[in-house]
Amino acid sequence: MQELTNVNLLEFLDRAQRNALKEKRYHDALLTRILGYVLFHEQKDHVFETAALVGLRQVLDSVLNGALEQQAQLGRPACSFCFKTEPDVRLAAGAAAFICNSCVATFAEVFREPVSN
Repeated sequence: MQELTNVNLLEFLDRAQRNALKEKRYHDALLTRILGYVLFHEQKDHVFETAALVGLRQVLDSVLNGALEQQAQLGRPACSFCFKTEPDVRLAAGAAAFICNSCVATFAEVFREPVSN
């Protein structure tokens, strides 16, 4: 039996991710990248750990872009952070994005905390 190297594993995860995204199985694509990150993290292989995080970011970008496109096709503005729409939330428009009252409250709470050095 052939030994599974980190290179082989990363190539396998890349293929699995691409197939899952192509078939719009976003949950599977996310789990694939999270699995890769956990495996490489446990092995303390920082190069492959970083590669897995880059792949995870690509999946997240794909999922977010798909959600934004779906909202645009519906013709309803949505919060650029949580994707909620009116009447569930109130929206404020920016130059190229929207933010809802719920996300504003969350951000206000986060930024209210003192910054520790």
